[in-house]
Amino acid sequence: MNHFPSRLHSSIKKTAPVFLAPSLSRFYCKEEESVSQVLSITETFVSYLENCPDITSLRKLHARIFAHGLGNSIFLGSKLLNCYASFDSLTESRWVFDRIINRNLSLWNSILVGYFRTNHFDEVLKLYLNLKRQNIDLDSSTLTFSLKSCTELRTVEVGRGIHVDAFKFGLSSDRFVGSSLIGLYSKYGDIEDARAVFEEMSERDVVACTAMITGYAQISDSRAYEAFRIFCDMQEEGLNPNRVTLVSLLHAAAHLRALEEGRSVHGYAIRRGTDSNDEVMETSLVGMYIKCGAPDMAASIFHRMNERTIASWNALISGHVQMGRPLEALNLLCLLVRNNLTPDLITLANGLLSCADLECLHKGKSIHCYIIRRGIDLDLVATTALVDMYSSCNSVKQARELFDKEETKDVILFNVMIAGYLQSVSAYKAIGTFCEMVKAGIRPNMVTILSILSASADLTDIRKGSCIHGYILRHRLEQNIEITNQILHMYAKCGRIDIAWQFFNRMKDRDLVSWTSMMMSCVHHGHAGEAISILRLMQIEKLNPDSVTLLSLLQAISQLGYLKLAKEVHGYAYRGYLDRDRTIINSLVTTYAKCGQLDMAKNIFENTIEHCLILWNTMIAAYGMHGNCEQVLELFDRMRREKVVPDELTFTSILSACSHAGLVEEGRHVFHFMMTEYLITPGEEHYGCMVDLLGRAGHLEEAYDLVKCLPSSKSASALSALLAACRVHRNLKMGETIGKQLIDLEPENSGTHTLLSNIYAEAGQWDEVARIRAIVKERGLRKMPGFPDLFPPNFRRSQNYFQIAALLYQLQFRIQSASPPKALRSNMEESHHQQQHYDLVILGASGFTGKYVVREALKFLNTPSSPLKTLALAGRDPARVSDALKWAAHPASPPSIPIIKADVADPASLRELCSRTKLVLDCIGPFRLYGEPVVSACVEAGCDYLDICGEPEFMERMEAIYYEKAVEKGSLVVSACGFDSVPAELGLMFNSRQWEPPAVPNRVEAYLSLESKKRIVGNFGTFESAVLGVANMKQLQELRRSRPRKARPVIPGPPPKGQVIEHQKTIGLWALKLPSADSIVVRRTLATLTENPHGLPGVDEGEEQMEYRKSFWSKVKPAHFGVKITSKSVFGILPVITVGMFIGLFGKIAFGRWLLLKFPSIFSLGGFRKKGPTEEEVESATFKMWFVGHGYSDGNLASQGNRKPDTEIITRVMGPEIGYLTTPIILLQCALVVLKRRNNLPRGGVLTPGIVFGPTDLQEGLQQNGISFDIISKKALPV
Repeated sequence: MNHFPSRLHSSIKKTAPVFLAPSLSRFYCKEEESVSQVLSITETFVSYLENCPDITSLRKLHARIFAHGLGNSIFLGSKLLNCYASFDSLTESRWVFDRIINRNLSLWNSILVGYFRTNHFDEVLKLYLNLKRQNIDLDSSTLTFSLKSCTELRTVEVGRGIHVDAFKFGLSSDRFVGSSLIGLYSKYGDIEDARAVFEEMSERDVVACTAMITGYAQISDSRAYEAFRIFCDMQEEGLNPNRVTLVSLLHAAAHLRALEEGRSVHGYAIRRGTDSNDEVMETSLVGMYIKCGAPDMAASIFHRMNERTIASWNALISGHVQMGRPLEALNLLCLLVRNNLTPDLITLANGLLSCADLECLHKGKSIHCYIIRRGIDLDLVATTALVDMYSSCNSVKQARELFDKEETKDVILFNVMIAGYLQSVSAYKAIGTFCEMVKAGIRPNMVTILSILSASADLTDIRKGSCIHGYILRHRLEQNIEITNQILHMYAKCGRIDIAWQFFNRMKDRDLVSWTSMMMSCVHHGHAGEAISILRLMQIEKLNPDSVTLLSLLQAISQLGYLKLAKEVHGYAYRGYLDRDRTIINSLVTTYAKCGQLDMAKNIFENTIEHCLILWNTMIAAYGMHGNCEQVLELFDRMRREKVVPDELTFTSILSACSHAGLVEEGRHVFHFMMTEYLITPGEEHYGCMVDLLGRAGHLEEAYDLVKCLPSSKSASALSALLAACRVHRNLKMGETIGKQLIDLEPENSGTHTLLSNIYAEAGQWDEVARIRAIVKERGLRKMPGFPDLFPPNFRRSQNYFQIAALLYQLQFRIQSASPPKALRSNMEESHHQQQHYDLVILGASGFTGKYVVREALKFLNTPSSPLKTLALAGRDPARVSDALKWAAHPASPPSIPIIKADVADPASLRELCSRTKLVLDCIGPFRLYGEPVVSACVEAGCDYLDICGEPEFMERMEAIYYEKAVEKGSLVVSACGFDSVPAELGLMFNSRQWEPPAVPNRVEAYLSLESKKRIVGNFGTFESAVLGVANMKQLQELRRSRPRKARPVIPGPPPKGQVIEHQKTIGLWALKLPSADSIVVRRTLATLTENPHGLPGVDEGEEQMEYRKSFWSKVKPAHFGVKITSKSVFGILPVITVGMFIGLFGKIAFGRWLLLKFPSIFSLGGFRKKGPTEEEVESATFKMWFVGHGYSDGNLASQGNRKPDTEIITRVMGPEIGYLTTPIILLQCALVVLKRRNNLPRGGVLTPGIVFGPTDLQEGLQQNGISFDIISKKALPV
């Protein structure tokens, strides 16, 4: 551009071209030329500009125009611009444009069009921005070409800005502008915005309708059917579709696999005569038919084409690739080459994709060599196809080389490379590639996010997974259900089932995949009970399980042995025709076998029409599981007769059954048969079974010879089995040899050291025993304790239960009568701690509240009048529990109390814990997330359970799920045994008992007053429970609707009119209604009393206790109940209202809950902190709960219409700080009552504190420990 003016001025000095001379000779300018002469010259110049033959002549003509002083003419400038643009000389065009001073819109449009036609789209947008600054009204042409440039540059947001400008100038409904907007929005996925523009257009023509149809044709979901509806509307409005319209409709039919719609379009084209001799139309028809699963129709059209261009071949080949027929696609590619046609990059890319699908590296390399030989420059699509081919064929190194050579990478190329790394089990490299992508400024799409979450899951790297989750949150990608499901899977795969539960509960949208993924995660991590709970919640949500859900559910049932539920699932599968699914059949056989119902398993097997190999294996394993080796061998013979070829798993099951049955000869025969007839090379499992079989039978040398056939890296399990056999058969020499081999192979395996030590002990070689134990101590090795799991949970229902129980008692008597051998005494002493039983276990002892509960428990441990003699503490981190014990015992030294490692994410640890204690105190919240595994384990073990939960949804869900089983097992499950809700329940009963007949209460309001010399700071768990309570309000309501309505007590008098805010004059406080758990728990208690007026009987209560219980409950009268928080002034309750509004509003959405729980101190106005209150804040705080009862001096007065209450009785419960002092006191006193008065309490069930502890001495215990119950006043009210 800088040299152009000099060239122009030099042209002026030269003679005019020949074709101009005759006409221009009479027009040499003079200063006195008239306007008519100027116009005449202008017309002459315009004439020659329109007929200018080349760029050289144009430049000379431009020089003449400049010489005549017309260089600034807008009219001639516009013509010059167009002429230069027609010769693709934008430099001169821009020079002309910049020299014109008073540029009008036509001139701006000319330069815009010139840049657009030469694909300088970024310059178009720069000119558009400059034009907006000129205060010139825009027209449809300006907006149209600017919008089309945005489409080409993928700058949707800039396009939205131009859309706003169009609206300002009243051009948003213009058909050209509208068509451009539709094209922009639809091309980049904003089909809803495109449709909105379409609907707003005042006049729709064929172009606009075609643009909208094209937009719908680009999406792959059911919305694409809108394209056909618009087509129908076009015909009704009298608009004739053109070829582009029909081609777009064919693309829509191809995406939808809608063959009928495609045929209709084809028929329309035939009637219009558009299909014949039209290459684009015929190519589109070929693509449509092949993608709709009609390859014959596609081939027919393809062969009828007059001229088969490379585009038509590409349509046919790509259609086969997309429909999963890669071999046909490759055959077509070969045919294309044989017909002497030259494939283009699209053809070759489709061939490479076919090789990738077939994992055919040889053919893929052949195509790559063809590209190199022909010197074809790779574009991005072809490079992506090559990377995909090499990755799919396990040649990731070559794929990476091609990836690194490509300069212009896009998101698809990165996705293919990441997928290649995942396929080759290189998840670390996949994450590294993702980081490269982010640094390159390329925005990941949904496929990228799903792949990278899968990589984090494969690595079980919670840190990387959390980082990816953070990235998703920052970029607002969490709205997609597929991404949230993958996040859920990632957390579960990383072993953080607790975080998975939290995330699941916070998911706004949950589909069947979400529920199934959570269920599978619970099963995989041993939380089978929670998987069953998920099923119940699914039923509440009215979600129907599919076959995948049922498979996970059957695995959970197999773990738990729930026969009844297995039958329910079987019935559901039968009704839904899912019992024909092979995987469901196999799982049902396994489940019935594990539930002890071998007959049911056999019945399913025999009634299945077609027996696949997996079903044979499953049935053989089921017989082996039950020790029916004869049936196993008979089934194997039947397999052979039916010509079913067994696999490695078949022989593993058969050899395992022979091993457990001690059938040595049969096992040898099967092992030999496997190698000779079926030519199966024995694996590690087969050798292990044979070694175990021979070892049990005493054939140690033969077993050792078999072990020698295994590579040393795979011989550990077989050697371990042989070492155990050496101990049984007292073969010291071989035991020493094998023991040394095992220690060399697995030096950190404590089991080997223990087994070798026992062999030496039985041989009396105590020096060697001491040496082995010294090694164990020096290396810090520990043997993990096991636990028995002999019988399924429903074993007590079986017919043989009492006979087996009697036999076990006899065995126990014989064992206790016999003196244990000397060699076994040391082992028994080592396991004594593992088998010790406790009166009480505090779970979550290291938590904020837990350590205060420990401190309270130490006051009563081993005191003369206390029933608490043995205590254990449990938690996920024993070191933290130990620190909590030291804190609780301070300033004294901590007592010797067992610390048990137990985690809610580890059901085995919970089952072990609950099997060794009478009572568990659960301090781990929120209970909605962490409570159910503990309840499930306690119910299974038959031990009692207390917690400090204040979450209504959790309490009612536990009642719905576990009530019947808890009654059956004799397990007492009582929630809300803290400040929620014992003071409310006992305080209400205390007030109720003051109403001496014939007086009756109508309502009792509890007014809670919190006082402190310092700031009042609550427990963060309480805040978190409140937030989750709002989030799960819908589930609670649906749970209540799904259960039978409970009985309601008859309360004398009309129901009170509730006041949200009131001034309670009697106690001089302002009060605000508090939506707490107390009133819900009280209602449950009153409902139980309505059904059982005398309460629930004790396990083994005497007549005296029974009479006391009946007398106690006869004095407790039902009343309306509510709880309110108080303050001395009305301004004091404003912060409570504010916090309640925050929780109520933000708690309903996932991001709001995240904010609340991330910054509790901000949103609670300092009322809650994650670290909890300080020691000084705890010690200085107290509470008072006033119970103001209103009722009638005579119950008969209540029936007299709307008579107001005439009597008021006020009582009060008062104590120390509610969360860390009062709650531990209440929980420990409840525990002492359970330990001391268990025979007087109900046998079992999920009950409220009021029902369980009402007729006990709990109130006296609380009064002795700083929580007082006082009568304040009794008075008559004016009527």
